[in-house]
Amino acid sequence: MTQWRMPDLRGRIEDAWYTLDAGEGGEAAELIMAAMKLGGIDNLWFVSGSELAALQEAGAKAKALGRPAPTIRTMIHEHAALCAALGESMVTGRPTCACAHVELGLLNMGGAIHIASRGGYPTLMLTGAPSASYPGSGPGDRSHTVYWQQQIRDQGEIVRQYVKWDYKLAPYDNAGMAVTRALQVALTPPTGPVYLAMPRESAQARIEGIQRFPTLDQLTPGSGPAADPAQLRQVAQMLIQAESPVILTERLGRNPAALAPFQDLVELLGCRVIASGFRYNFPNPHPLRAPLPHRGFPDLEPYDAILVVDSPTPWLPGTTGPRAGTRIAWIDIDPIVTWIPMWEYPADYRLIADSALAIPALLEEVQRQLTPADRRRIEARRERLLDEGRAAIERDRRAAEADGALNHITPRYVSHVVGRLIDDETVVLGEGGPTAFIPRSKPGTLYFHGGASLGYSLAASVGAKVAQPDRRFLTLVGDGAYSFGLPSQSFWAAHQYRAPFLAIIFNNRGYSTGTTRLRDTYPDGWVVRTGDYSGGFFDPPPNYSAEAQAAGCFGEKVRHPEEVAPAIQRALDAVDKEGIPAVIDVWLPKHITGEL
Repeated sequence: MTQWRMPDLRGRIEDAWYTLDAGEGGEAAELIMAAMKLGGIDNLWFVSGSELAALQEAGAKAKALGRPAPTIRTMIHEHAALCAALGESMVTGRPTCACAHVELGLLNMGGAIHIASRGGYPTLMLTGAPSASYPGSGPGDRSHTVYWQQQIRDQGEIVRQYVKWDYKLAPYDNAGMAVTRALQVALTPPTGPVYLAMPRESAQARIEGIQRFPTLDQLTPGSGPAADPAQLRQVAQMLIQAESPVILTERLGRNPAALAPFQDLVELLGCRVIASGFRYNFPNPHPLRAPLPHRGFPDLEPYDAILVVDSPTPWLPGTTGPRAGTRIAWIDIDPIVTWIPMWEYPADYRLIADSALAIPALLEEVQRQLTPADRRRIEARRERLLDEGRAAIERDRRAAEADGALNHITPRYVSHVVGRLIDDETVVLGEGGPTAFIPRSKPGTLYFHGGASLGYSLAASVGAKVAQPDRRFLTLVGDGAYSFGLPSQSFWAAHQYRAPFLAIIFNNRGYSTGTTRLRDTYPDGWVVRTGDYSGGFFDPPPNYSAEAQAAGCFGEKVRHPEEVAPAIQRALDAVDKEGIPAVIDVWLPKHITGEL
C-alpha cells in the first residue's frame, strides 16, 4: 500500500511508524485522523454528533498544517453514509470509513451493517460514544444531560455479531495505533468490517510533544495462503476425469488476479460455469456459462464433479443440490464458512486458499496432467457445449427483443436495452433488477451488494463514483430497494460531491416476499382465496420520477416498451453531459395481478 508522505517536519514516517510533533498540545482525534489517512482511507463519510466535534477540528487543523487526514464527506443519514463507504471499498478494494453519532447513529446504519459483514467489506465503522466523565473533570466531560441518556450497557454489543473486531477507545490508549490495528484486522482475509467506539473524552484527550503510532507497513495485514499442492493435484485429477464437470463461483471477482486464469481453466476443461453477479466473475454472455434459473438456484443433477470457488451458499441443499456420488471440491479462504452457525454443504476436498493463488496453480496442474486422450475427449465436450451455449444465447436474445412487441414492459427487455446502450466500461450495480442480459466482459464492471438487506445501491453508487470519478455508474434497482436506499439523502450527496449516476427502478408496486413468495408458501391459503395481499402491495406507489426531479435530478416514468430506449438514453445524457443524477421509473405489470 502506498503511504502518505509528509511534506515537512510536522510529522514523518520512520521505520513504518508515524511521528507527530504535537508541540505544546493537541488532541487524540488528530492521531485518529492521521492513522486513517495513512491506512488508506481517503474519505470519511460523516454524520455529525456533538461528541464527534473533535474529528472535525482535527480535520481542519490537518488541512491547515499539511498533515495527513481523510476528506470529511458530510452525509445526512447514517445508512447512506455506510453504504457510500461500502461502495467506495467495492470498487477500490481499499479500506473506508463511515462515522456516526453514538449508538443512535449506529442503529441508523441498520441493514447496511449486515451488507458490510456478509459482503466482506474492509470498512471501519467509527462512532462516537457518550462521555462518562463527571462535569467539570476535564476535556470531553459530560457537559449536557443528553450524555446520561445515551449511556447503554455495551455499545459494541449492537454490532458484535457482524464485525471482525470491536473496541472502545480509552483516554489512555494510543489512538493512532487503535485505528491501525482496526484496519489490519479489516484487511486480513477474509476481509470484513470493524468497529471502533470513540467516547467524547477519548477523542478530546490531550496529547503533547512527540506522538508515535505504527502504520500498516508495521502492522501489516495478513495474506491468504496458497493451496495445498497434494490436494490441488487431486482436484485437478477429479476435474479431468469427470464426464460433466461444473465450476460454481460467487465472489471470485473480489480477486481480479484470479479472473483471467479462471476463464482459461473453464475453457481448458470445456466445462460449464455458474457464476453469480456479486462481482464480475466470468464474461457474460459466454457459451460455457450456464444460466441461473429462477431465484438463482442452479440444477446440479447433470454434473458428476463440482468445483466451488469463493461461494458460501452455491446451491439450495436438499432441493437443487448434487446427485448422489458427485465429487465436490471447495476452494475458499474460509471453505467451512465459519460465520454461518449451521452450514451443511458436503465436499470431498476443502482447500483453504486465496483464489488468486489457487486458481493459477490449479490451471497449471490441469495442464500438466492432461494426456492427449484427455484433450481429445474434452475437446469433443467443449465443442458440444459451445454449440449449445451459442444457441441458448441466440434464443435469449430473440426472446428479449420479442418482449419489445408486448403491450407491457418486462425486466428482461429493460436489461436487454440497457446492454445495447452502455459501453464496456460502464459499471453496473444490481439490487433487484436483472443484469443477465447486460454484456459484461471486463473485471470491475458488475457488482451486487452481497447481503440480504436492501437499500444499498444508491449511496454505494455515490461512494463508488467519488472513488472513480471518470467512470459511469448505473444501478438496476427494485422499487422496494430504491425506497430503502434513502433517495433524497443519496441524491443530495450525489449533487454535493459531483457524483452523478443513473438508477433504473423496476416498479411492480409490491414486495415479492409479501406477494409471490407468500402465494408460494400458502398456495391454498386464505390470502390466495380472498385476494387479500395486505402488507405486500404499495399501490399506488410514490411518484419516484417526480421526487427525483424535485431533488434536482433527471426523472422520467416509462410505461410502454417503445419508450424504454429513448428514456434511458436521455437519462444517460443527463448523467454524462449535464453531470446530474438520473432516475428512470419503469412501470412493470403488478405482482400477482399483472395489472398495468
